[in-house]
Amino acid sequence: MRALLIVLLALVPGCTGSDDSTPRNPNAAAAVSRGANGDCVRAWNASGNAANRSAAAAKHDGWSVALSEWVVSHPATGPSGNDLIGEGCSYFFHSSTRWQSYSGGWEADGDLRWDTPPAAGGRRTLEQQIQPPNAVLRRQGKLARLADDGRPVSSREWRAVIDDWYDDGEFDEVHRCGAVREAIARVPIGGRDTTTAREDLLAYAEQVC
Repeated sequence: MRALLIVLLALVPGCTGSDDSTPRNPNAAAAVSRGANGDCVRAWNASGNAANRSAAAAKHDGWSVALSEWVVSHPATGPSGNDLIGEGCSYFFHSSTRWQSYSGGWEADGDLRWDTPPAAGGRRTLEQQIQPPNAVLRRQGKLARLADDGRPVSSREWRAVIDDWYDDGEFDEVHRCGAVREAIARVPIGGRDTTTAREDLLAYAEQVC
């Protein structure tokens, strides 16, 4: 329910009386994070999202961060010519008194187009229920996903999960749930080089998560 509320806040900015958002030109094409391929953290940290990262680093240092995925039933055609598939990423920053959301929609080619819907923000009210933070703001406005125990998952840790599997198709070491989930997010869903890695990782996640 809390994750759904965050999505609704991001999707209905006109109902919030936002005063933190930077005015946007409605006729301007939104920036694009290329090659993110379904990874919300990679999309945020990509060069195409430099404007939002700069704003987050300047305005939201020390704020909590909750990221989530959203789905809508009305995909649209984007200004870049690529169709939006009706799925996207929402990033909800909040302090004790204020909130700010950013959002982007996935295009059919695996790029994420920002400002769909536009950023929104404002004062927090007592009625707002905030999802527990699952990401942390790093230097230069970049995000890192938090594991279930609140510790960030390093690239070395999630790579170790994949390397463990790659050795013999089994998991000989014990890995944290957060590292396994991050490894799953990094394994391609399809393609000519597809293996059983994703299926094996999902099965292992059921044991440790």
